[in-house]
Amino acid sequence: MSSDKFKCTKRCKNCGRRKYKCENKKCLDCGHNRCKCNEGINQNQNVEVNVNVADCIRGPTGPTGPTGPTGATGQGGVLAYGSLYGVNSLIPITTGQRFDFSTQGPFSGVTPDKVNDEIIVGSSGVYTIEVTFSVQSLPNDSSIFSLFINNVEDTRGRMIHLQNDTQIDNLAKIIQINLNARDAIAVEAVFVQGTVAYFNPSLVVTRIA
Repeated sequence: MSSDKFKCTKRCKNCGRRKYKCENKKCLDCGHNRCKCNEGINQNQNVEVNVNVADCIRGPTGPTGPTGPTGATGQGGVLAYGSLYGVNSLIPITTGQRFDFSTQGPFSGVTPDKVNDEIIVGSSGVYTIEVTFSVQSLPNDSSIFSLFINNVEDTRGRMIHLQNDTQIDNLAKIIQINLNARDAIAVEAVFVQGTVAYFNPSLVVTRIA
Protein backbone atom coordinates (compact mmCIF):
# COMPACT_ATOMS: atom_id res chain seq x y z
CA MET A 1 0.00 0.00 0.00
CA SER A 2 1.37 3.34 -0.95
CA SER A 3 2.28 5.60 1.88
CA ASP A 4 1.03 8.70 0.04
CA LYS A 5 -2.55 8.04 1.01
CA PHE A 6 -1.56 8.35 4.58
CA LYS A 7 -0.03 11.81 4.03
CA CYS A 8 -1.89 14.68 5.54
CA THR A 9 -3.48 16.74 2.84
CA LYS A 10 -4.84 19.34 5.16
CA ARG A 11 -2.91 22.62 5.04
CA CYS A 12 -2.36 24.97 7.90
CA LYS A 13 -4.38 28.15 7.55
CA ASN A 14 -1.50 30.23 8.93
CA CYS A 15 1.68 28.86 7.31
CA GLY A 16 0.26 26.97 4.35
CA ARG A 17 2.13 23.72 5.09
CA ARG A 18 0.52 20.32 4.92
CA LYS A 19 1.45 19.70 8.48
CA TYR A 20 0.87 22.13 11.26
CA LYS A 21 4.22 23.86 11.64
CA CYS A 22 3.04 27.29 12.66
CA GLU A 23 6.01 27.58 15.00
CA ASN A 24 8.13 27.95 11.85
CA LYS A 25 6.06 30.74 10.42
CA LYS A 26 8.17 33.71 9.35
CA CYS A 27 7.54 37.14 10.78
CA LEU A 28 5.99 39.44 8.19
CA ASP A 29 8.07 42.40 9.55
CA CYS A 30 11.60 41.02 9.97
CA GLY A 31 11.46 37.79 7.94
CA HIS A 32 12.79 35.54 10.70
CA ASN A 33 11.15 32.24 11.78
CA ARG A 34 10.81 33.88 15.17
CA CYS A 35 10.19 37.59 15.30
CA LYS A 36 13.35 39.51 16.06
CA CYS A 37 11.98 42.94 15.39
CA ASN A 38 12.89 44.26 18.88
CA GLU A 39 16.44 42.89 18.98
CA GLY A 40 18.01 45.69 16.84
CA ILE A 41 16.15 48.63 18.26
CA ASN A 42 18.82 49.54 20.80
CA GLN A 43 21.58 49.17 18.19
CA ASN A 44 20.44 52.24 16.22
CA GLN A 45 19.33 54.46 19.09
CA ASN A 46 21.12 57.82 19.65
CA VAL A 47 22.06 58.18 23.28
CA GLU A 48 22.17 61.71 24.65
CA VAL A 49 24.72 62.22 27.41
CA ASN A 50 24.80 65.39 29.50
CA VAL A 51 28.25 66.25 30.80
CA ASN A 52 28.68 68.81 33.55
CA VAL A 53 31.81 70.83 32.76
CA ALA A 54 32.27 71.58 36.44
CA ASP A 55 32.78 67.86 37.07
CA CYS A 56 35.68 67.67 34.57
CA ILE A 57 39.22 67.65 35.88
CA ARG A 58 41.26 70.64 34.67
CA GLY A 59 44.86 70.21 33.76
CA PRO A 60 47.65 72.53 34.96
CA THR A 61 47.93 76.05 33.51
CA GLY A 62 50.32 76.25 30.57
CA PRO A 63 53.40 78.50 30.49
CA THR A 64 52.99 82.24 29.81
CA GLY A 65 53.52 83.20 26.19
CA PRO A 66 56.17 85.68 25.02
CA THR A 67 55.62 89.41 25.55
CA GLY A 68 54.21 91.17 22.49
CA PRO A 69 55.86 94.16 20.79
CA THR A 70 55.69 97.58 22.45
CA GLY A 71 52.92 99.76 21.06
CA ALA A 72 53.39 103.19 19.60
CA THR A 73 53.92 106.08 22.03
CA GLY A 74 50.76 108.10 22.50
CA GLN A 75 50.54 111.83 22.10
CA GLY A 76 51.46 113.80 25.20
CA GLY A 77 48.90 116.06 26.75
CA VAL A 78 49.22 119.73 27.65
CA LEU A 79 50.27 120.03 31.31
CA ALA A 80 49.95 123.81 31.74
CA TYR A 81 49.08 126.81 29.57
CA GLY A 82 48.46 130.54 29.66
CA SER A 83 48.46 133.61 27.42
CA LEU A 84 48.51 137.42 27.28
CA TYR A 85 47.24 139.72 24.51
CA GLY A 86 47.66 143.41 23.65
CA VAL A 87 45.56 145.97 21.82
CA ASN A 88 45.16 146.18 18.05
CA SER A 89 46.46 149.76 17.80
CA LEU A 90 49.94 151.26 17.36
CA ILE A 91 52.00 151.53 20.57
CA PRO A 92 55.33 153.40 20.28
CA ILE A 93 58.27 151.54 21.85
CA THR A 94 61.86 152.35 22.75
CA THR A 95 64.94 150.31 23.71
CA GLY A 96 64.50 148.37 26.95
CA GLN A 97 60.73 148.72 27.02
CA ARG A 98 58.45 145.72 27.58
CA PHE A 99 55.47 144.87 25.44
CA ASP A 100 52.24 145.97 27.04
CA PHE A 101 49.58 143.28 27.48
CA SER A 102 46.05 144.20 28.51
CA THR A 103 44.10 140.92 28.31
CA GLN A 104 44.50 137.49 29.87
CA GLY A 105 43.68 134.36 27.94
CA PRO A 106 42.67 130.99 29.45
CA PHE A 107 45.31 129.63 31.83
CA SER A 108 46.09 126.66 34.06
CA GLY A 109 49.33 125.91 35.87
CA VAL A 110 50.79 129.32 34.97
CA THR A 111 49.93 132.91 35.98
CA PRO A 112 49.43 135.58 33.29
CA ASP A 113 50.32 138.92 34.93
CA LYS A 114 48.84 141.97 33.14
CA VAL A 115 50.36 144.40 35.64
CA ASN A 116 53.97 143.35 35.04
CA ASP A 117 53.32 142.13 31.46
CA GLU A 118 54.73 138.65 32.04
CA ILE A 119 53.69 135.03 32.49
CA ILE A 120 54.96 133.15 35.57
CA VAL A 121 55.21 129.37 35.31
CA GLY A 122 53.97 127.25 38.21
CA SER A 123 56.21 124.17 37.87
CA SER A 124 59.47 123.03 36.31
CA GLY A 125 59.33 121.32 32.92
CA VAL A 126 59.66 121.70 29.17
CA TYR A 127 57.72 124.64 27.76
CA THR A 128 56.86 126.06 24.37
CA ILE A 129 56.89 129.87 24.17
CA GLU A 130 55.20 131.60 21.23
CA VAL A 131 55.31 135.33 20.45
CA THR A 132 53.51 137.10 17.60
CA PHE A 133 53.01 140.83 16.85
CA SER A 134 53.04 143.39 14.07
CA VAL A 135 55.49 146.32 13.86
CA GLN A 136 55.63 149.52 11.82
CA SER A 137 58.41 152.08 11.45
CA LEU A 138 59.57 154.97 9.29
CA PRO A 139 61.78 154.20 6.29
CA ASN A 140 65.27 152.97 7.21
CA ASP A 141 64.33 152.53 10.87
CA SER A 142 65.02 149.15 12.51
CA SER A 143 64.47 147.30 15.74
CA ILE A 144 65.24 144.06 17.58
CA PHE A 145 62.86 142.33 19.98
CA SER A 146 63.46 139.29 22.16
CA LEU A 147 62.16 136.98 24.86
CA PHE A 148 63.31 137.63 28.42
CA ILE A 149 63.40 135.02 31.20
CA ASN A 150 63.65 136.55 34.69
CA ASN A 151 64.74 139.88 33.12
CA VAL A 152 67.57 138.14 31.19
CA GLU A 153 67.44 137.96 27.39
CA ASP A 154 67.23 134.52 25.77
CA THR A 155 68.82 135.16 22.36
CA ARG A 156 67.01 132.16 20.88
CA GLY A 157 63.89 134.30 21.07
CA ARG A 158 65.21 137.26 19.02
CA MET A 159 63.04 138.88 16.30
CA ILE A 160 64.52 141.50 13.95
CA HIS A 161 62.66 144.22 12.10
CA LEU A 162 64.40 145.84 9.11
CA GLN A 163 62.19 148.11 7.03
CA ASN A 164 62.90 150.37 4.09
CA ASP A 165 59.37 151.77 3.93
CA THR A 166 56.33 152.22 6.13
CA GLN A 167 54.80 148.80 5.38
CA ILE A 168 53.73 146.61 8.29
CA ASP A 169 56.05 143.77 9.28
CA ASN A 170 54.58 140.71 11.00
CA LEU A 171 57.00 138.97 13.35
CA ALA A 172 56.74 135.68 15.24
CA LYS A 173 58.95 133.34 17.23
CA ILE A 174 58.43 129.89 18.78
CA ILE A 175 61.01 128.25 21.03
CA GLN A 176 61.11 125.18 23.25
CA ILE A 177 62.87 125.62 26.57
CA ASN A 178 63.36 124.14 30.04
CA LEU A 179 61.89 126.39 32.73
CA ASN A 180 61.88 126.28 36.51
CA ALA A 181 58.99 127.03 38.81
CA ARG A 182 58.47 130.79 39.29
CA ASP A 183 60.35 131.69 36.08
CA ALA A 184 58.84 134.83 34.49
CA ILE A 185 58.58 135.27 30.69
CA ALA A 186 58.27 138.67 29.00
CA VAL A 187 58.93 140.36 25.62
CA GLU A 188 61.14 143.48 25.34
CA ALA A 189 62.72 145.73 22.72
CA VAL A 190 66.47 145.05 22.72
CA PHE A 191 67.29 147.75 20.17
CA VAL A 192 65.18 150.48 18.55
CA GLN A 193 66.43 152.93 15.93
CA GLY A 194 64.10 155.69 14.84
CA THR A 195 60.35 155.71 15.20
CA VAL A 196 58.95 152.23 15.78
CA ALA A 197 55.53 151.08 16.98
CA TYR A 198 53.98 147.65 17.50
CA PHE A 199 50.40 146.37 17.78
CA ASN A 200 48.35 143.21 18.36
CA PRO A 201 50.98 141.36 20.44
CA SER A 202 50.42 137.90 21.97
CA LEU A 203 52.47 135.76 24.33
CA VAL A 204 51.52 132.08 24.79
CA VAL A 205 53.28 129.70 27.19
CA THR A 206 52.52 125.96 27.19
CA ARG A 207 54.08 123.19 29.25
CA ILE A 208 54.46 119.99 27.20
CA ALA A 209 56.59 117.78 29.51
